[in-house]
Amino acid sequence: MTRRQVLKLILLPVLVGLVAVSATYAYLQKLAPRPPEEVRVVAAARAMSSGTVLTAPDLVLKGVPPSLAGPETLTDLTQAEGKVTLVPLVPGELVLRSKLVYPGTSLGLGSHLPSGYRAVTVAADEVKAVAWLLRPGDRVDVIATFPREVAGADKSRLLLEDVQVVAVGRTTEVVPPAKAAGGEVRSVTVAVTPEQAIALALAEETGRIRLALRPLTGEWTRGEIELTTASFSAGTSARLKPVPGPALRSVAAMFEVQSGQLAALGLGRGWPAGIITRDASFRREVESLVTQGKGRLIARRELSGGSGVPVRWELESSVPVSGRGGLAWISYGFRLEVVGVPADKRGWRLDASAELRYLDVPQTGSNGEPLLGSLGTDGRAEATLGAEEVQPGSERLTGTVTLGVGDCLVIHGLLGAQCLGAPDGLSRLALPASLRSDEVERGTSEMLVLLWVLP
Repeated sequence: MTRRQVLKLILLPVLVGLVAVSATYAYLQKLAPRPPEEVRVVAAARAMSSGTVLTAPDLVLKGVPPSLAGPETLTDLTQAEGKVTLVPLVPGELVLRSKLVYPGTSLGLGSHLPSGYRAVTVAADEVKAVAWLLRPGDRVDVIATFPREVAGADKSRLLLEDVQVVAVGRTTEVVPPAKAAGGEVRSVTVAVTPEQAIALALAEETGRIRLALRPLTGEWTRGEIELTTASFSAGTSARLKPVPGPALRSVAAMFEVQSGQLAALGLGRGWPAGIITRDASFRREVESLVTQGKGRLIARRELSGGSGVPVRWELESSVPVSGRGGLAWISYGFRLEVVGVPADKRGWRLDASAELRYLDVPQTGSNGEPLLGSLGTDGRAEATLGAEEVQPGSERLTGTVTLGVGDCLVIHGLLGAQCLGAPDGLSRLALPASLRSDEVERGTSEMLVLLWVLP
């Protein structure tokens, strides 16, 4: 046997084996699940306030799962360069089309209205507008008075509760009282639902309205108040009448969960922030993590109200800020607002809104000293800040869900490092001191808010 024949006898099986291995490997590669491809989209390279004109150094391309890329995302830096931010941005936050406008664009009031609300302007004078002490951001009740020809008797009633003032005259910012009282302002604009807008328009056309300023404490009136002139003759005073219909009783709770446990809850890395629903087993799993020391219960409150009546849970604090208008307190913190109506015999339809309002303050002042004093248990700063030193911002989630008894509404992604962590060189006031967590701000934990309906 020649040397060539020997080589053929040796190499041929080897080559056949290599081909078989390669074919098998290729086949197995096809069977193996492929990792999801990432899409590169435009994100913020640094913290920026609203009104920032974007340049190339302000932007980066960031890889995200395809599920996070949609019509609102940008895939080229040039699509954002030269445009102006509508809202504050934090490092790594996706730069969406809805967050940008062209320079010189006049921003209407509609850009500041919550989804589902309308801005309605009513005529006002010093008496109707609480001696012109109203400011944008205040919340008021609307009292309507109707004459005998309209209501069958001279009658006053509580028409709307807890509506937000969005403008005084043409001003959407806080102004000194002297300007409003000087005769320049003749109207107040409030944010209301479409149904409330119709009621308000009818009341103003057929009667008279007056605005009553509400305290900023989350207090809610649940019911109706109505008084007629005949009531005075009978010696009757205005009393609250309960709202007809079933009462919504629910529990809201804030939990801190280790980031490594989120995947087990179906909220793994890259899951978009939002408001979702889960069954009773989800709450049991979260409570089990608390028992195992992998999470903790931060706050809990039972909420109750009538059908269609907003219920609010506020975990807020404030800091004093001095400016041209004098000393004012600016609040920050978490707010949950829920309006529920029966969906069927066993469930409720809930319109939920969760908002985190925060304040970014430079860590040191011009003299190099820390700008913020120590925070007490209520989260209030000892030092008074200048208005130019405070950069307010907010993040908001809204959603409509249907819950059965035992099911839970879950708010996730709003109270994590991306929103609670401070950009470089700044201190962020986002939650009262008693609720703050270094683990959450470092990204090793995240806060979840759960709400479930009681039977």
